[in-house]
Amino acid sequence: MSQFKQGSSTYNDVVSRLGNPISTTVDSDGLKTIIYYDSSVKVDPLTAVPIVGLFAGGASSEIKMLSFLFKNEILQKMNYTESASHVNSMGQQK
Repeated sequence: MSQFKQGSSTYNDVVSRLGNPISTTVDSDGLKTIIYYDSSVKVDPLTAVPIVGLFAGGASSEIKMLSFLFKNEILQKMNYTESASHVNSMGQQK
């Protein structure tokens, strides 16, 4: 995110660097928000082992979201959010 500067980077600067966003919204005041989103899920290999998988298996997920707010095509605000979780084979979060 350091390559973008609030107050001077433009919508076109961001899109040319990161590609098309996954979501674009424009509110009633004309403020445009664009969102980039990435997620991954990794299943623990023990999940596939009969019986053992019930107790030792599970899956981990990671979600990353980057949002940009523009007014008149000029960057006003950036926000980065990251979260991770692990769920065991019984559906309980660790």
